[in-house]
Amino acid sequence: MRSLRSQLTLIVAGLALLAVGAVTVTVALTTNRALEQTLADQAEARQTILEELNELALEIDWWDEAELLIEELAEDFSARIALTDVDGFVLLDTGDGELPPLEGVIDPFGPLAEFTDDFLFDTETFNDELAGCLEEASIAYLIDESGELFLIGDDFNEEAAEILDECYQFAVVAAEKDQGGVKEPALLFVDFETMPAIPWTAIGLVAAAVIAIAAATAAPLSGIVTGSLRRLSAAAHSIRQGDLDVRVEADAPAEVADLADSFNEMTTALAIAEERRKQLTADVAHELRSPLTNILGHLDAIEDGVIAASPDQVGIISSEAVRLARLVDDLQTLAALDEHTLTLETQPTDLCALVDRALGARRVRAADSSIAIQRMGECRSPISIDPTRIDQIIGNLLDNALEHTPPDGTVTARIEDTEDEVTVSVQDTGPGIDPGLLPRVFDRLSRADTARTPGNGGRGLGLAIARGLARTHGGDIEATNDPDGGARFTLTLPRSES
Repeated sequence: MRSLRSQLTLIVAGLALLAVGAVTVTVALTTNRALEQTLADQAEARQTILEELNELALEIDWWDEAELLIEELAEDFSARIALTDVDGFVLLDTGDGELPPLEGVIDPFGPLAEFTDDFLFDTETFNDELAGCLEEASIAYLIDESGELFLIGDDFNEEAAEILDECYQFAVVAAEKDQGGVKEPALLFVDFETMPAIPWTAIGLVAAAVIAIAAATAAPLSGIVTGSLRRLSAAAHSIRQGDLDVRVEADAPAEVADLADSFNEMTTALAIAEERRKQLTADVAHELRSPLTNILGHLDAIEDGVIAASPDQVGIISSEAVRLARLVDDLQTLAALDEHTLTLETQPTDLCALVDRALGARRVRAADSSIAIQRMGECRSPISIDPTRIDQIIGNLLDNALEHTPPDGTVTARIEDTEDEVTVSVQDTGPGIDPGLLPRVFDRLSRADTARTPGNGGRGLGLAIARGLARTHGGDIEATNDPDGGARFTLTLPRSES
């Protein structure tokens, strides 16, 4: 189960199962709430039916007169209603088949049967008549919250008792009236047509169908994804074997297509880097071969007696040896920058004073070429840098500017000091840099622009080292062409210590 395709299929099926489970729980909870509400409504409906028929029983002569009301109640409450006598004979029924559950007894006499079987007793009339009679006889009484009457006072005697008995008989006679309605009780049967239930079978079938569809859909979809990934894996294997021309095509899904595009961009970058590596190797070999060839040629000539070992010849050999040593030092510096092993010795430094010293060291050379050099801008406060390395950067930029500035031109070092960073831009009035070649001016041993060969004796490593040193300080160098003519190299250094 380690393949991505199997995992994706299981994940999709699992998500489908979770979704179905969530829907099932929601349906169950909703149905349960609906069931509770329905049961409450049905209980209320049963009570209403019972009360309605009890009231009707006091007004009709026989149960067949209740047919219209029973049909209306059955329609209003979506119920089946049936009435039978005490012997089980069906009096009324709104449905067919076996009788529904027994709901209760409809007693036309109700609780008044204890008074009389022939009359109805009006309790309200009884209370009113009794109270009125006692008031006329000036007998004090009190009626409590339950409606019972109590005599009060200390003057109750035999005469008062006789008056009370007369008032009581008077009130009973006033409250009794002829009884109407049916004379026979009936049994009430009620059943409701609908009852909500949780559709577990339907939910189970839907769940199984959803999971099956999800699994069937996940398989081809995961195949699309894993197919692209397999092509990426095969392309990576080809790159490991040295084939940098391999490319991967992927149209969907979008994330895999983006990954394929990034992979192709990486492969292109690797191919370019490999080409530059080969070119760098050839250029380094050429740079090393030139001074070595000169040194060996002069030594062979001296050894063969073709030329004498004069101080001039020794000076030529020494100059070529120094050139070779500087090239080796530059390569060692680049290697340290690549491996991030170069150590900076930072200290608070007056950057304006450092730029002034670099300009002063080149004034004689500038004067010989009729070139004016100047500094513009001021420094706010010292900045924490490695002064030796920054002097190396600024010196390289000034040497390049002087080399490519024609006579009567100007080289300007401009300083801008802000709260967060300090920039030193070196601008010349030379021919500038071909815009198409600007991205390559910091490449190692780059000679793409014959009009501007980088400094350090034309070896093509100076600008690459300068940018590496700037980035080690947490800054950078950018090359642009000034709108008014000439090239501008801008060194940016952060004020926070790198």
